[in-house]
Amino acid sequence: LTSKCETLFRRVLSREPDDEERRVCSEFVRNQTVRLEEEGHQDADFAALVDLGLALLNSNQFLYVD
Repeated sequence: LTSKCETLFRRVLSREPDDEERRVCSEFVRNQTVRLEEEGHQDADFAALVDLGLALLNSNQFLYVD
């Protein structure tokens, strides 16, 4: 799971996540997977990663250049 979060960070933000971001991302994907499974989604693991990718695409770090 951590490697998938790192891959998303690299592809979306062009950098590695820090330790806190790894923890938060992994926690988000785990919680989202459980929620999606409870709703009856067929591929909850994949859908949770898609949700994380969408969240990263909507982050300030992606939308604005410092």
